[in-house]
Order: sequence, then structure tokens, then C-alpha cells
Amino acid sequence: MLNYLAMLGWTMPDGREMFTVAEFIEQMTFERITLGGPIFDLEKLTWLNGKYFRETKTDDDLTELFIRELFSPSRIRKIVPLIRERIDKAEDFVPSTQYFFSGDVTLDPAALKPKGRTYKELAQMFEDVALGIDAQADFSPPALEVLCRGFAEARGWNTRDLFMPVRVAITAARPHRRSLRPCPC
Repeated sequence: MLNYLAMLGWTMPDGREMFTVAEFIEQMTFERITLGGPIFDLEKLTWLNGKYFRETKTDDDLTELFIRELFSPSRIRKIVPLIRERIDKAEDFVPSTQYFFSGDVTLDPAALKPKGRTYKELAQMFEDVALGIDAQADFSPPALEVLCRGFAEARGWNTRDLFMPVRVAITAARPHRRSLRPCPC
């Protein structure tokens, strides 16, 4: 990340894109700073991160990183209560939680829209629910469920027509058959 941020307005004299902080400090001169507006390129950042992983990390380093950052016992303990009612087998854990571990999500607009509702109604629902959540002081699952149930009742939506689109929008995942029952948003 430091390499990438430094390269937004500066370059190494030898053109290298990977360098240590000490190398950056040693080579840094004001003459090499560009004054043009930097462009944040997510593809370039992702490429540089991959290059860093491949060239500077061993398999053991990456294993430790993934365990520490993605699969630590404390993180898994926070996720399990959220999915325990939706899994029947241990292998259900991975597809049921992929949105916790993936930076990129693909959203299927058709999975969002309940039958009998228009996209305009759906957009208005998302806006109203977001405003309600934004005004909420208590973000606990029970408090959010009360908020969403109240929203559904006040606007004549059944809970499934509200909870499922909200869940899909948050997780970008179409739920498997077992998890089609309403869940707290």
C-alpha cells in the first residue's frame, strides 16, 4: 500500500514499483514529485498487491496472514451466530459466508426484486430502510429486526419481500433454499 501511495505522486529513479520504506526515504527528492492530479487505479493497486504477495511472501507467510486476518478464531466466532440457523453441514459454512471474505461482489439485480414489486418501489424501499438504519442508535440484530418489521408493516410489505432484498443487497448472495425464511436485516 505504501508503494502504491508513494507512486501516486512520485517515482523511484530506477523505475521500480516495489521498494521498502527505507529505500523510499533514501531515494525521495522533491524534484521527483509530480504535481499533476494522481489517479487512483484499483486494478494497479490489486496488481501491485499480488506482485508483493508472489515476490516477498512464502507459502508459510501467506498461510499465517490468512489465518490471522481472515480465519482467526475471534473473527469466526463473530460470524457463526449470524449463519448458524442457515447451515445444515459444516461445508455449508463457506458458501454461506463468502461475502465476509471477498472484497469483490457481484450483485444480481433480479435476485433483489420481489415478485409484484417494481424496481422503483425497491429503490425507494432501500432508501427508506437506509435512512431508518442511519437514524438508529441501536444496531443490534433485534433492534434492526424491529426497525425492518415496522417498516414492512407501515408500508404494507410482507417481511419476506423486505428482508430478502435487504439480505441480498448486503451480502450480494442469493440465499440457498434453506435460508429463504426471513432473516433480520
